[in-house]
Amino acid sequence: MRVIYGMEKLKTYLTEQECPADLREIAELIETRRFPHLRPFKNQLAFNLDHVDLWIRDQGEK
Repeated sequence: MRVIYGMEKLKTYLTEQECPADLREIAELIETRRFPHLRPFKNQLAFNLDHVDLWIRDQGEK
C-alpha cells in the first residue's frame, strides 16, 4: 500500500497526476467525504495512493 501524509503532499501528488486542486478544494472534498482519506490520529490525514488513483480515474469518466 502506497500512503502519503498531509494535504500538501496530496496537493503535490495530484498536480503530478495532472489533476491539480488547491488546498481549499481538497479540504472541502474531505469534509464532505467525497475524497478517499484516512485519519490514523485525530489531527493527521493519510491518503492511500491506490484509492486516490481510482478517484482520479473516476473524475475523468464524469
